[in-house]
Amino acid sequence: MKKIILTLVLIFVIIPGIVYAAINWYIIPNQLTIIETSQNADINAYVDNGGTISLEAIYWGTEIQQGESYQFTYYVKNDGNAIGEHTVYSAGVIDWGTVNYNPSVISLSPGEVVPITVTLTVDIDATPGTYSFNMIGTD
Repeated sequence: MKKIILTLVLIFVIIPGIVYAAINWYIIPNQLTIIETSQNADINAYVDNGGTISLEAIYWGTEIQQGESYQFTYYVKNDGNAIGEHTVYSAGVIDWGTVNYNPSVISLSPGEVVPITVTLTVDIDATPGTYSFNMIGTD
């Protein structure tokens, strides 16, 4: 009778306990928590290629001539920790000439600095006056 009781205890208590412990032992080490890491591109415009003086405005001078082209180079830098794409374009009505950006779309790695040249060409028949336009950079 003792052998039967010991056998039943072994079959219904000890063996399931060992199996349960083995399953938990095997599953628990495989549980993990995934956390979000902050990856972002932070692209900014600078006057200098070292990325220390922020570009606030471009001053073309006081006397822009009809039919002439002018260039200004500024720098964009990715101050973030992920690759970012940057697009630059003009906003506002520009009926007195053209504005081109070279390059106008770039991909920047973290810490990378890229020059962008703005070429302003005034129409030969542009009406004399004071004009403005907005340069937009998106990332």
